Amino acid sequence: MKQIYKIKRPSWLLEKPREFSRLWLDKNENTHPELQNLYKKILNKINPIHISTYPELGSLYKKISVYEKIPTKNIIFGHGSDGCIKNIFEAFTKKNQKVITLSPTFAMYEIYPKIFDLKHHKFDYEYSKNGPYLDLDKLVEKIKLGKPKLLCIANPNSPTGTIIKKEKLVRLIKVCYKLKCNLLIDEAYYGFCKETSKNLVKKFNNIFIVRSLSKAWGLAGLRLGYIISNKKNIEILNKIRPMYEINTFGSEFLKLILNEKYLIQLNSIIKDMKKAKIDFYKFLKKKEFDYFISEGNFIHFKIKDENKKKIIKNLSNLSYFRLSESHKCLNNYSRITLTSTKNIKKIIKILEQT
Repeated sequence: MKQIYKIKRPSWLLEKPREFSRLWLDKNENTHPELQNLYKKILNKINPIHISTYPELGSLYKKISVYEKIPTKNIIFGHGSDGCIKNIFEAFTKKNQKVITLSPTFAMYEIYPKIFDLKHHKFDYEYSKNGPYLDLDKLVEKIKLGKPKLLCIANPNSPTGTIIKKEKLVRLIKVCYKLKCNLLIDEAYYGFCKETSKNLVKKFNNIFIVRSLSKAWGLAGLRLGYIISNKKNIEILNKIRPMYEINTFGSEFLKLILNEKYLIQLNSIIKDMKKAKIDFYKFLKKKEFDYFISEGNFIHFKIKDENKKKIIKNLSNLSYFRLSESHKCLNNYSRITLTSTKNIKKIIKILEQT
């Protein structure tokens, strides 16, 4: 029986809508208040005709090419980074081939191997006092023994918040290259972390850089993402794309954001979020909370036992957040998504009750 019949997915009908009266800090979205104000201005500049018409994407490809400093021939858009990942699985894997993914990681890396009837092998992060740890030597050994067709690495990874530095990533790329294995490097959290492998596509034809506009750019609802890769890889991906790879509204919205005056405002908002992260780390360290450093737009920490029920209640009244992670490498840490410096102060005020 095909693996797809064994897949169980949650029903949206059972999901309770989140209330606007609380901060949304549970899904790693960018809901910074100033971002909402910026996007209201942009919305007013979009002609309503774009809701009724098909996308005209040529000018958008030219704009993102200039922004990324990458030729248009090396870029293709997709339905969020999620859709981009699916397209790579569809175009570059065949039934019964092996794929290796990290664990824990983005949930869809569990689903796509089943959809495409692949042999899925997971490589676990290990627990350490300094946060989740990835044993690169063991991973390389697993790749050499397993000879997968595709290796998927989110960098930075979620939910661990960890990153593989470029010199180590190049080692993985070279190992995969020798084994004719493609390497998908998911850079969904680029913007909060400057580490990127996009310039390596000039040297290696077996890597795919996947970018999301859901995290730093706060466009999760528009489902926008793109892939940076070798020209021949993009040509193959172009063959399997739908008639229009993204929608008109998302395309027009992104064209406007890519104007310099809006990018300056967006970068200012991201800067404020990074400062909020630093402020929160300083507080956690000063008050001796158990926490570890994250390269994403989220922070893991343990709520102290003192007044724990009261703190959880007050945090829940203020915001949606992840109370407890389940993977052994995260060891029951709580997680909140980054927000503004002003909102982080509200979080800190509640935690000061310990």
